[in-house]
Amino acid sequence: MDKNDTCSQPFDIHKWVPVTILISCVLSVIGSLLIICTFIIWRDLRTKARKLLVYLSITNFLASVGYAYGISNNLLKSNFFNSTECEVQSGITTFSETSSYLWTVAIATYIYASIVKSCRMVLDWLIRIFHLVCWGVPLVTVVVAVNFKVLGYDNSCTTAGWCWIHNFSPKHKFEWMMWRLIGGKFWEMAAYFVLLILYFQINKCMCYQNQVADISNQRSVSAAADRIDHKLTAIPTIFLLLNIWSTLRFILTLCHKNVSNPVLFLLHGVGDSFQGAANCIIFCFCNDIIRRRFMQSCGNLFRGPCCYERTERTQRLLAD
Repeated sequence: MDKNDTCSQPFDIHKWVPVTILISCVLSVIGSLLIICTFIIWRDLRTKARKLLVYLSITNFLASVGYAYGISNNLLKSNFFNSTECEVQSGITTFSETSSYLWTVAIATYIYASIVKSCRMVLDWLIRIFHLVCWGVPLVTVVVAVNFKVLGYDNSCTTAGWCWIHNFSPKHKFEWMMWRLIGGKFWEMAAYFVLLILYFQINKCMCYQNQVADISNQRSVSAAADRIDHKLTAIPTIFLLLNIWSTLRFILTLCHKNVSNPVLFLLHGVGDSFQGAANCIIFCFCNDIIRRRFMQSCGNLFRGPCCYERTERTQRLLAD
């Protein structure tokens, strides 16, 4: 970058900003665990589409834990960003975030194959491909980054207080951009376009099938739609609203603009770390079946001791 580059020196951010981002990380960890636990506990919810959501939640969990670790060390340790811990945290979050982008696209592809193509025979084959790509590509990315020793801290110019790709000298502007694209930005921006195209085709297909008079065709599409949790179509909206801020800061940094605005910094940090909590709100608390089961579980938890005391008191009165 040039000599006026705002990334050359760290900038001061009010303490409440990283603390708020840290709270967002904790909520995302809890939300991701709830999605995973509901899938494990309630067998009737174990659809293939929801299993893909569990894989996405695993990546969100790892990312949020990594972000929380980086931010907390940023607040507590002045030498954290020059340590091996910084590189380890960067490796974990680079892997998990890249995997998160790919699993988000995988879910959209699964819905597209189920509803638009109505081809169930391809779905099992697709899931195998998803595992290969969504775990393999991030792993190769991290291995290459470690080999070239580019993991580190960049004064929070393209992060919100955690480690990612370290800064390069002003002479290596191309390397600065290339490694950030390889480390996740390319997959993030590609996901925007792929998700918009896939969900446009899905909605177009559903609207068309509602208009045609072919009852049998309607039934086949309706059956495929019933196998899919319709709330999964909210994923691209959540993805776009949460991730657009990090992309915006990346573009502003490329244009040598000031990226130290605390509001933009906060939106970036919360957007990157809140994915697990947002998915939990949509797929757990906004799901009637899961919400009722949560309420029943909480009711049984608090009602148990009370009912036991009431029964014991009644038995004593009868004995008297």
